[in-house]
Amino acid sequence: MTYVLCVAAGLIAGGILGWLIIAGRVQGTVTELRAQIRKSSEDLENIRSRLASEQESRVKAETQLVETVQRLEEERKLLEEAKAKLTDSFKAVAGDTLDNSTSAFLKLARETFDKILAEAKGDLGKRQEAIQGLVNPLSESLKQFELHVRDIEKNRQEAYSGLSEHLKNLSS
Repeated sequence: MTYVLCVAAGLIAGGILGWLIIAGRVQGTVTELRAQIRKSSEDLENIRSRLASEQESRVKAETQLVETVQRLEEERKLLEEAKAKLTDSFKAVAGDTLDNSTSAFLKLARETFDKILAEAKGDLGKRQEAIQGLVNPLSESLKQFELHVRDIEKNRQEAYSGLSEHLKNLSS
């Protein structure tokens, strides 16, 4: 019986010792698991915090994007209006410049034409005088030639009449 008591005491002591060892290990494991849970909770809280921060940043970015798009659209409209105004202004200035240039060109052309016309009239007068100087002696010579031809014709007719009469007298 002592043997049984020893075995039983050994079993109980072994059981208690095993339980203590296991309890120590379980306690270490529990402590380790609690530390892991705490770390996981902290990590989860950090992740939630970062997620909230990222969502907030995303909302800000989307808001800024919408505002930027609206601002760009307004600027585009302003640019189109400015372009239209500048185009109209350029057309007006170009039209005025063209009108002024055309008027100045026509005035200059008229002045040049008048100057050339005056020179041409002066040259024409000189040429007419020169031609008149050449034509007058020819005209005088032609008149004298005509008078001479008439005299010759008159003399011819008188001679022909005298010859005809003389021939008539001879024939009779």
